[in-house]
Amino acid sequence: MKKPVAFIIFNRPDTTAIVFEKIRKYAPDQLFVIADGPRAHKKDEAQLCEKTRAVLQVNWDCDVTYIYSEENLGCRKRISSGLDEVFSYVEDAIILEDDCVPHEDFFAYCEDLLDYYKDDEKIMAISGNNFQTDDFEIEESYYFSIFPHCWGWATWRNSWGKMDVEMKSWPNYKVSGDFDQLCYDVFFKEYWTTIYNDTYLGKIDTWDYQWTYSCWYHKGLAILPNKNLVSNIGFRENATHTTSENKLLENLPTFKMNFPLKHPTCIKINFEADFYVSENIFFVNDLKERAMTDSMKIKLFKYLMDKNNLEELFKNKVYIFGTAELGEIINSFFKVNGYSIEKFMVNKLSENNQELNGIEVVEPTRLFEKEAKIIVSIEGNHDKEIIAKLKQIFKEDRVEIFSWKDFI
Repeated sequence: MKKPVAFIIFNRPDTTAIVFEKIRKYAPDQLFVIADGPRAHKKDEAQLCEKTRAVLQVNWDCDVTYIYSEENLGCRKRISSGLDEVFSYVEDAIILEDDCVPHEDFFAYCEDLLDYYKDDEKIMAISGNNFQTDDFEIEESYYFSIFPHCWGWATWRNSWGKMDVEMKSWPNYKVSGDFDQLCYDVFFKEYWTTIYNDTYLGKIDTWDYQWTYSCWYHKGLAILPNKNLVSNIGFRENATHTTSENKLLENLPTFKMNFPLKHPTCIKINFEADFYVSENIFFVNDLKERAMTDSMKIKLFKYLMDKNNLEELFKNKVYIFGTAELGEIINSFFKVNGYSIEKFMVNKLSENNQELNGIEVVEPTRLFEKEAKIIVSIEGNHDKEIIAKLKQIFKEDRVEIFSWKDFI
């Protein structure tokens, strides 16, 4: 039996037409179209939204419900409220956005699994996405994951009913044992804590982070196919979120699904597949690489201790020019080794840059000591420019100025 389809559109008539053609071929008995209104500050967006809606010419026997907003609600509110309305009508649905092009087998795949797992509360989503490498192989037609990818997916009313778009439970969940158990290392925890904090505070206008969070909170799993079934063609400047190139995700090929589906013998997370997604798609590996870089920098400062007499250095007042990450690392290094700096320095002080880690931040003109040392914590070629400027400011004083790299 064909399942209801919820189609989420906005202001891209070209991609909308491509995806709608796939829906037309499937010809569902029920179609829900969710559309946000144009943003007032965006020139010509009202015409684009109108043109996008005009693409949807339903020429088959179908019950169509248009869930349109004339004012702009934003991604989070429009999609979440739109799907709320969809599931007030139907028990399950296949969901596509205007840039997610499904393989024709995607619909049958969703149909089968929506029926197969309709009474299993452990399964909360069925995704058409597979972001694994080309050599990824499993015997079954799909695997289980903690990541409910949403570029072409399906779910049930009961599962969507657990959606917490406001993430009200996040403050308690993030310090819970359940979250700790899910986090396989400190970098995974750091990444998702940052994402969820920002989403909870409203800094990210989205709905899918909340959906992932809701699945985690309720210990729900997603089904992912053994080969990719949906391609995202929306990576471009006027996209809402996919505004930059991502070779691991954009325009992925889609593949045929073999039927009947071969089901796994038990519900068990494929940790190896999830690890790859976590490290490479959600960029947790970037945190690790950055941490390794910081570790190397700290090792360099350890070398500084052996090479230079820090006691002599700290007979003078020491300042750090630069309040970015490297400046904090240098300060932490000194603090761990029992030394302290006088102040941080920046070229121009702002209202939000008066203090860092309890240490005053000043402009170079505020430095009156005649004997001092300034460590420039700027990377790249900028340190040479900063050093030249500082030497000009303090040319008459006994102030020694050098780059952190001079210690190496």
